[in-house]
Amino acid sequence: MAKSASDVAPAAADESDTESLKVPGELVLAYGLRKYYPARILAQPAPNKYTLEFFDGSRTTRSRSRIFTMYESKFYTCPLGAIRLVGDEPIQNIKQRIDSPCKKPVDPEADFDREKAVFHKLVANVQAIKVHLDALHQCPLDKLPLMAEVEDRMAVFFGSDINAKRLLPSRVSKGHLNRAEFDFLSRLLSKWYDTPPLAISNSLPIENTKESSKEETVKTCTLNNDKLSANKDIAIAQLAEPVHRIRLADAKPCVEFVHEVLLPHAIKRLTMAKEDCTLAESEAFMARANETHWVDQILAARGVSRDNLQI
Repeated sequence: MAKSASDVAPAAADESDTESLKVPGELVLAYGLRKYYPARILAQPAPNKYTLEFFDGSRTTRSRSRIFTMYESKFYTCPLGAIRLVGDEPIQNIKQRIDSPCKKPVDPEADFDREKAVFHKLVANVQAIKVHLDALHQCPLDKLPLMAEVEDRMAVFFGSDINAKRLLPSRVSKGHLNRAEFDFLSRLLSKWYDTPPLAISNSLPIENTKESSKEETVKTCTLNNDKLSANKDIAIAQLAEPVHRIRLADAKPCVEFVHEVLLPHAIKRLTMAKEDCTLAESEAFMARANETHWVDQILAARGVSRDNLQI
């Protein structure tokens, strides 16, 4: 939570107020760092003492006098501290991007190289878990059931349940990454894995593709018979042309695999290393990190938004 030298310790609530709170689940504003912040009640370890979780995931115990519910007048008048959630971008940065015109065209490759320098620690961490991403990308069709035990998104992505596939994008969460780190990781994986996963390559209609390639080759050879017989290299190049069209046709599933399978798995692996937890626990942690709607609910009751309270 943010701390400001200009913060002044607010007056405590009436000590005689011993109204019970909903345990767990009550949404409140709680005292911390000389101001009040969104929090939710987790437990009541002692009379007039409550364990709560602040908006940033930190946990502590506060007396009832330092907690205001939406039904108390001081909820609407207590001084609020600056709020920054995981994935939030400072509002001044957004305004700066909007107000600053682009004077020269951006070179995507040079821009990406600059980002790699900025996120060098994240790149190193992803390099350390790349072997697991390679295993998913290079998994053959006959090994899918085994790999699905490690990452259940594999079974859904290559399965026949259309409804489950539609829900895959909604299961992608930033986890502990902020918005800039999440966007960079997405681009990094897209560059590393720019070919379809092996399971898709194995399932391509190779025979039909070969037939169409033969037909195109026959037409080309008929029109350019003299040139082809004089230069075999041209014939080989023309035979290879359909391969590029096959790869373009598979661009969509390739992109989907990166964003719906590799990206969330990478975040889970990074979470495992950061939190020293299991793969299953990292999935739960990633889901919890994205649950911030209750913070907005508290601020809406107060009549303010996150943008007004950003650092």
